[in-house]
Amino acid sequence: MKQHIPVSRSPLPDTIARDLLQRILRGEFDEHGMLPSERQLQAQYEVSRPVVRESIKLLSARGIVTPSNGVGAIINRNLTESTVESLMLMFHQQQVRLGDLLATRATIEPQVARLAARHATQEHVVMLYAMCDVMEQIDVAAADAGITYNQQNVDFHVQLARVAQNPVMMILMELLVGAVWRHERTSNLIVSAERYTRTASEHRAIVDAIAQHNEDAAFAAMADHICDTKYQLQVGHIIHQRLQVG
Repeated sequence: MKQHIPVSRSPLPDTIARDLLQRILRGEFDEHGMLPSERQLQAQYEVSRPVVRESIKLLSARGIVTPSNGVGAIINRNLTESTVESLMLMFHQQQVRLGDLLATRATIEPQVARLAARHATQEHVVMLYAMCDVMEQIDVAAADAGITYNQQNVDFHVQLARVAQNPVMMILMELLVGAVWRHERTSNLIVSAERYTRTASEHRAIVDAIAQHNEDAAFAAMADHICDTKYQLQVGHIIHQRLQVG
């Protein structure tokens, strides 16, 4: 079926890319999880193949699709990574500090924990305790300990937002915690073995409160966790600076 191209002063590939994005958001391609082939898009928009390819490149650059030879571009289901990259660029441009990110988390996450305590089922509690077990079993001496720790940390906070039954908070948690993780990685901050232990202990305290459906205790435990995270990051920054001077 031919597609009407909206009137726009933007270059044709930009216009088609925006229209394809709207079609993706409407769920038009959900059945197969990919865009029509280049030949089909040519026919739909009545444009040349180079225009279609440039449109797909624009969507690919934003992390929305992944080009595939011979078939239509695959629609990406996890857009978090590309979104975090864009956020980090925006944070850099706006001179956002790590303290600003943590202050935002301190505003949102205690309320997430409160809602999780209100809505958690027994299955949720079992899952959260299992995540605590995994965090506590991380081998801090392993070469990939930092990566494993950070991924488990992100997953824990995202799951809390899922238990809180708020999809907006779930997305925000993945972006905010991911942004803090990215800041640590790019700044080469030192992560001590003590921090692994403290984080695991604090996560368990949060889950204990959630398991008891104690909303105030869950709120307080999360607030304490964010406060301690800020302290641990400051310590890591100080150690990093001293090592550079030395």
